[in-house]
Amino acid sequence: MSLSALTSIAAARENAAQGKKLSKAELAVVPVGHANATQDASVVDALAKQVPTELIAPYTALVAAIVGAVAKPTKAHPNPDQLSQWRWAAFAVLVGSVILLVWFGTHQKTGKWNFPLAAVFAGTISAALWAFLMPGSPLVPYLGKTANTLVPLFVAVGGVVVVAGTASILVSPKK
Repeated sequence: MSLSALTSIAAARENAAQGKKLSKAELAVVPVGHANATQDASVVDALAKQVPTELIAPYTALVAAIVGAVAKPTKAHPNPDQLSQWRWAAFAVLVGSVILLVWFGTHQKTGKWNFPLAAVFAGTISAALWAFLMPGSPLVPYLGKTANTLVPLFVAVGGVVVVAGTASILVSPKK
């Protein structure tokens, strides 16, 4: 549920023997001495581990501040600036931070500069889905009233499928 977990998964995938699935202990689902520690990790085990919570929390606060800065509509100015550039800038910082922190975190744990594509992809997708589901999403200025309700629902449903797919990549053997 954090960058630490995501970088641990990337490091375990990097250090795992060719074709070996990750164990529940390597995914930090159970402690090393636990009875189930050597069992193969499942998609469900990896699902929550790929969400970069350390970055999503400040991103959510930043977006709340941006939305709070949007002026109220008036008769003279019925469509105030929705600060869409600021919303997209915050989104870019979120995505860039996930990529860099997962890459550098994996390097610290493995000592190798190999780019952990699966972990970066999983963390980036999870963060982007979070950003697009929020009420202050960068998409909000472009959506109408009905779409503002329906788009996040479609993102949520599609996102579950995509994130489950990335979780299955994380527990699969590295090729």
